Amino acid sequence: MEQRALEESLNQLLESLTANTKALKELDSQLLDRLSHSSGNLLDDLELIEVLANTKAKAKEVEKKLKDAQEKKAEMYNKALRRHCSVQINEKREQYRSVATRGSVLYFCMVEASLICWMYNSSLTQFLEQFDISVYRSEKTQPTHKRVEKIVEYLTYQSFRIAWLSLLSTQVYRYVCRGLFERHKQTFVMMLILKILQTDGILQSSDISFLLSGGAGLDEKAEPPCPFRWLGQDSKAWLNVLQISRTCFGRDQIQLFCELPESLGKNESAWKKWMEDNEPENLPIPDYEDRLKCLKNLGHVLRLCLIRSMRPDRTVVASARAIDQLLEPKYTEPVTDSVESIWQESSCRVPVIFLLSPGTDPTSSIDELAKKKRKFPTDKVSMGEGQDVVAREKIKSGFLSGSWVVLQNCHLGLNFMSEIEDLLLRVTDINKASSPAGTHGKAGIVAAGNPLPHHSFYNHYARDFTPIFFQDFRLWITCEPHNKFPIGLLQLAIKVTNESPIGLKAGLARSFTTMITQETLDKVNNEKWRTIVFALAMLHSVVQERRKFGPLGWCIPYEFNYSDLEASLFVVEKHLAATILVGQPLSWSTIGYMVGEVQYGGRITDDLDREMFNTYTGKWLTDDLFKSGFCFNSATSSAHDFMYKVPQGTDISVFRDYINTLPYVDQPGVFGLHVNADLTFRLQESASMLDTIQDTLPKASSGGKGKSQEETVREKCVEMLGKMPEDFQERVYREQVSKLSGPPALNAKGFAAPLNIFLYQEVQRMQRILTIVRANLSSIINAIDGTVIMTPDLQDDVTAIFDLRVPHRWMRDPSGAEISWLSPTLGKWFSGMRLRVEQLCNWLEKGRPKSFWLAGFFNPTGFLTGMMQEVTRQHKKDQWGLDDVVLHSEMRTVDVEKIKDIPDEGVNIHGLYIEGSRWNWHEARLEESLPKVMVDRMPVVHATAITSTEKRNKGLDYGQFEPYDCPVYRYPSRTDKYLVFRVQLRSDLHPSHWKLRGTALLCSTE
Repeated sequence: MEQRALEESLNQLLESLTANTKALKELDSQLLDRLSHSSGNLLDDLELIEVLANTKAKAKEVEKKLKDAQEKKAEMYNKALRRHCSVQINEKREQYRSVATRGSVLYFCMVEASLICWMYNSSLTQFLEQFDISVYRSEKTQPTHKRVEKIVEYLTYQSFRIAWLSLLSTQVYRYVCRGLFERHKQTFVMMLILKILQTDGILQSSDISFLLSGGAGLDEKAEPPCPFRWLGQDSKAWLNVLQISRTCFGRDQIQLFCELPESLGKNESAWKKWMEDNEPENLPIPDYEDRLKCLKNLGHVLRLCLIRSMRPDRTVVASARAIDQLLEPKYTEPVTDSVESIWQESSCRVPVIFLLSPGTDPTSSIDELAKKKRKFPTDKVSMGEGQDVVAREKIKSGFLSGSWVVLQNCHLGLNFMSEIEDLLLRVTDINKASSPAGTHGKAGIVAAGNPLPHHSFYNHYARDFTPIFFQDFRLWITCEPHNKFPIGLLQLAIKVTNESPIGLKAGLARSFTTMITQETLDKVNNEKWRTIVFALAMLHSVVQERRKFGPLGWCIPYEFNYSDLEASLFVVEKHLAATILVGQPLSWSTIGYMVGEVQYGGRITDDLDREMFNTYTGKWLTDDLFKSGFCFNSATSSAHDFMYKVPQGTDISVFRDYINTLPYVDQPGVFGLHVNADLTFRLQESASMLDTIQDTLPKASSGGKGKSQEETVREKCVEMLGKMPEDFQERVYREQVSKLSGPPALNAKGFAAPLNIFLYQEVQRMQRILTIVRANLSSIINAIDGTVIMTPDLQDDVTAIFDLRVPHRWMRDPSGAEISWLSPTLGKWFSGMRLRVEQLCNWLEKGRPKSFWLAGFFNPTGFLTGMMQEVTRQHKKDQWGLDDVVLHSEMRTVDVEKIKDIPDEGVNIHGLYIEGSRWNWHEARLEESLPKVMVDRMPVVHATAITSTEKRNKGLDYGQFEPYDCPVYRYPSRTDKYLVFRVQLRSDLHPSHWKLRGTALLCSTE
């Protein structure tokens, strides 16, 4: 493709030398064969003499040719005719090696993208097509190294460009990113950057490992405590600081941050200011800025590592900044290809697959293009049961007529998708066999520009086509991601994502464009109708956009769609016709019930989510909605926040104009959330990006300091085995439990006390985990040493430990049921095991503790049930029954260290955290969270049992408002499965405020 004459010259010379040498050997062989089979006197054999003469003549001719070829070769080397010499050719080859290297990196990144989502599968043929396009369309320049840079640059952004080496990635970037969902695009760019830097020797695999895992492998119990409160309530940032100070980076193994813990202490004010800034990635790094600048490209990555360690919520933003520094800003900008440009790349045998997200449909865009290309109307088939026959006939008709066929929701017809793949390939083979050579059709035309090479992928499928009657045929496929979609069709088709714009502004604009029209506003001739229409559209957008905040937004993310909004509008329309239009007042309770419990509520399965949704309807669907000062924002929103109001008017243009004035970025206040919710969202976004990259990494790469994966894992397993707690001996702990006393005022001992039975069961469960972990670590070591077979399950465990994650078998049994506690990192899980064993041992040896670490139990709900049984027995004289009592809890004003006595009734609980607000320890009430403090510690909680009547009477002791009935979860994942109990928290604000804030207590922050 590039400077082909040099290569052909050398090849012709080598072929000539080989052929002449072979001919000479054949002549010798023929002569020897004649001599060996000759009989009688050789001089009398005239035929032999003739053969000998001919052989001699031919041999002289061949020898002469061989001599000429050798002389020519010698002349090429000796006279240094550089235009044709082998050295020159090899030099030319080496000049293009960077193109091949970059192409290899890009191809494997394309392949690894399928590990993010199955629908991202691509083939080598598709990549070679982009490679060919890059070579032919990149700028033709001299000298060669300039030409190489242009090829590399074009391939990279259509894949990427680095300042020190113009990437080959332009073409691949555009090709791949248009087929990626928005949440995965920056992840793909980071995957590519890390692989390029590693290929060029700037980064080592240990550097990438730290960026992805941080201090996840450190045992918190074995490390020094954090001396800086401003680093955060939990230990994550401090463990990351310790790990980065021990990590060597780059090919030169620079331990740049070895003095970071000391620097935090010596220059505390500067570091604290940097930590508390809203955009620390744009500020100089205290004590390290100059050194990072000197390291150039490595410095950009180390800056990202430091931000990831200390301000993980800024990881995604900082990675975008690193992309801008290492590549160009255009690689963080959206890739927008029109439907027409995508059509130009397609052909009658190369379909287009639109990957759908909720609430999107590209059909209208396809129809608009079809009208422009005179292919309207398109033949549409919505896939489902029995639609295969219809789709098959439409495609057959499309081949014969050249029409366009749109197959919708193809994830519902996966078997037919395999048939389509076979059909398209078979049509190609038939036309290749029946068409005269050299005939070219129009179906393979790509985007305008320089002509493509005749052997490129699309032209390969489009050439040799004589029949004109179906060359204009196009197949458009819409499909939601599905892991069983045929890989062959994915590797044949052009893939494009179709996503809705995010944000309240985009959601409202979509509602007032696709569903709410002027006709909708005119259905009821009353101003209140139009106000309610906007309020319902706002409610629809809010409950959808709230999903981005994760568990803080919804316990379970729900796929609300326009059918819910349409049904709600229908209900309100009928209700208005039966009330206001006939002089009756609105029944907001009826509207709220139909919207919150029937229409949208029909999709809601979690009780707390239902309570939250009804809080929206209770606040917005009231007579206050018609007041001039009404705002959708929460009452505590900042004065600087945009105030979302109801526009007044009768024409739909008034509503659309108002929607255009809304901000593109939504403040959390409009959802009823605290400003910290945005930090929570960014933390989840960062964790998702890092986890996704880690899932795509090859696991056979080296660990730190040049160690292999198996060496790294073996060392870690030996270390953990050395820290494993001793096993519990059943005979011993049974005897210990039998000697334990019960609670005060209850004459029960040993197994007669419910909580002692609970302790016995907890020790049994813990011993099971100790046995599993100890045996698994030993098996891994033996498998690495080669004394036992490395089974697939053991290999999965090796991979998990190498990634500093918890092996699956430590947390779940073969059926998938949980057998231990959940943790995203190996270090946290292992230190948690030791802390749990310590609590159980103290209980066995020293008796019932003054306060219990609730998160340290396998079955915290069972613990509270046992406590309630004990309290009920303490009130046996009052004839209490377990069915007559309810759980009651009250906040202490002290931490666990200040608890001196065991309570007479019930238990003390410590180790809880609050999310979505904070607890004022001195005034014993809920307050707004402090800035940048997502979770806060709670004081000791006293939990006991009281009668239902007494519980109702206590409700009067909480002041102006009733207490907030706050849920307590085992983990941040807020599902009914992990709900432990509820605790009543005093507040000066209405409980609905904290429901929208997503306030909850957590036993564990991970």
